[in-house]
Amino acid sequence: MAKLGSVYHPSCADEVPVGEFVYLVSNGENILQLGKGDNDRVKKCTRGGLAGKHNKAFICAVGELVLGRPNSYALLRVQSKDCADVIEKKLQTDLGITRNKDGATLITGVDARSIVGIHEALWTRAKSTNAYRALDSVEQLMVEEMFEIATYATSRILRSSGRLISSKQADNLEGNILMNLGRRHLANIFMKLTGQYLRYRSTHRLTDDEFASMKFGYTYVPKEQPFVVTNTAGLAT
Repeated sequence: MAKLGSVYHPSCADEVPVGEFVYLVSNGENILQLGKGDNDRVKKCTRGGLAGKHNKAFICAVGELVLGRPNSYALLRVQSKDCADVIEKKLQTDLGITRNKDGATLITGVDARSIVGIHEALWTRAKSTNAYRALDSVEQLMVEEMFEIATYATSRILRSSGRLISSKQADNLEGNILMNLGRRHLANIFMKLTGQYLRYRSTHRLTDDEFASMKFGYTYVPKEQPFVVTNTAGLAT
């Protein structure tokens, strides 16, 4: 891992140092994510990281797939969250990004600025990749379900404490959410499509035998619009 003063260039999640950062995920001239947060936040959109709640995880993982080369990471260590906030805002302004409105993503050939629009553009490109074409027809349908869960769905999970937790967009790729929604197969197919860009705990994905068995009789009808998916069992942890 190259280190230049307070700037770090990890190649994977295991190389992300402890600290508070303003960070950039790029692929050539393309910006996939400009954000701020601690090392745990950075790892959630870095190759080899454990899938967690990060609304740019889909963009970083699928962006690497469609752009055809490894992502690069640049981390600027900062002294405080307030400092990170100031620097991130300045960089977004310089790039013409409207804070809390546009996705902090700039990809050549993608005019969309909203997260949904960027997801849709990347999904269109993903279907032209060798990785997608190598999937069988059932797996391709699973990928479509994965795309819609990460793009259009709002998940609502009733915790054992009685709290109803809502999540949306790529936050729904978090392993515990998929498990509680009864969609562990989406962890398997997301890992397969993206070359295991993100990891999932064994409890959050199916075994190879379970995945193979589930493919028999699997169906999914694309919704192509916002929808709500709910777990009301009250067993979530």
